[in-house]
Amino acid sequence: MTNRTARGFSLIEVVLGIAILAAVGGAALRVFSDTALPQQAMIRDYTVAMNICERFLNSLHNDLAEGTVVDNMSEKDVTESILDNPAIQDYLKIFAGGVGKDTTSLTTNFKALLTVKPGPGAQSSVVKNIKLTFIWESGGKHHSFALESYVYTK
Repeated sequence: MTNRTARGFSLIEVVLGIAILAAVGGAALRVFSDTALPQQAMIRDYTVAMNICERFLNSLHNDLAEGTVVDNMSEKDVTESILDNPAIQDYLKIFAGGVGKDTTSLTTNFKALLTVKPGPGAQSSVVKNIKLTFIWESGGKHHSFALESYVYTK
């Protein structure tokens, strides 16, 4: 018998390499193709919705801390209050699809519902549980984000 040194790749190694390349290439193609754009828009919308809710709740916290009385309510529509809030206008423009778009057309794109109820325990008269639910439609699907917090009132 002669002692041969193996050179090159075997057929199994070549087929395995092509399969791995196809799997990685297919995944990369899906990320950069048009089919991934709706998902990227949904991720952007979710982030913007979260920022809108946070800004609105922060302004509500400030009002309550200053002594403004807010009655208990269940899922009151506060969409107009959000549209009129100057601190949120930049986020609304991003949510509308870009800076420079008219934010008044957003009323068909989202709805914000505010729930205020007494907090837990013995301090329920001065602690409020606040929940803001943000609902929007994107790509023919309904999405929602809810942010909940507690605030001490005077």
